[in-house]
Amino acid sequence: MLYVTYITESLGTTRISKNVIEAQERDIELYIDNFIDTSLNEGLIFTGGHVLYDWLFSENNPKKEMINALVGESYFLVAYLSSLGRNSEEISQVIDKLHGLILVADLPGASAEDLKVYAKLEAYKKKFIGIRSKVGIEQAKADGKNIGGLRAKTQERNDKKRKEADDMAESLKSYLQMFVDRGFTLNQGATLLNELGVKTVQGKEFKSMTVKRYIDRLKEKEENFSK
Repeated sequence: MLYVTYITESLGTTRISKNVIEAQERDIELYIDNFIDTSLNEGLIFTGGHVLYDWLFSENNPKKEMINALVGESYFLVAYLSSLGRNSEEISQVIDKLHGLILVADLPGASAEDLKVYAKLEAYKKKFIGIRSKVGIEQAKADGKNIGGLRAKTQERNDKKRKEADDMAESLKSYLQMFVDRGFTLNQGATLLNELGVKTVQGKEFKSMTVKRYIDRLKEKEENFSK
C-alpha cells in the first residue's frame, strides 16, 4: 500500500507562512526516517492552502476527485493533528472519511481512535493555554517588558540557515531542472543525488521532501525555473 503526504499552509488558521511548511516537511522527514512502516511505499506529495478537512469535504476543491480516489487505498501522512482540521470535530470527520488510514508524524504509533482522543484533549489544552498566555502578556506589560519579536541572535541563525539552503538549491539547479523537465518523481530525484554522492547542507542523504524543498526555493526565487 502507498502513503501520500499532505502539507498544509495554514495549520487550522488563515495565516500562510513559509516557516509553517518547512516545519512540517522537517517533521515528516523525521517520521519517515524513524517510524514509517517498511511495507508502505511513498506515493504523492500534496501541498494545499487549507487543512485536509477542506480538501475532503469542500465542493469547490478542484482536486477533490483525485483525493477521493486515494481514500481507502492509501495512508495519508501529515505532520500534526492540526493539519487535518480546525477543531476536534473536523479532525474526527477526516479520520472517519479516511477509514482510519492516517499517520501523524509527531504522534508515531497512534491509532485512529488515539488521534480522536488527542484531538479532544488538545482542544481542552488550547483553552487553558489561551488564558495563561493572556495573563502572562498582561503581567509582562505591567512589568515594563518588551513583548514580541525575535532576538537578534535567533534572527541571525535563521538568516544563516536560509542562505545556506538558498545556496544549496542554486548549486543543484541543473539537477533540479532536469528532474522537473523529465518528469522525475521526488523519490527518483533523491535516489539519483544519493547515487552521485551529493549531500544536503547537514551532510545527510537526500529524501524526497528535501528535493521538494529545494525545487520550491528555486521556483520562489526564479520566475523562469521549470518553464
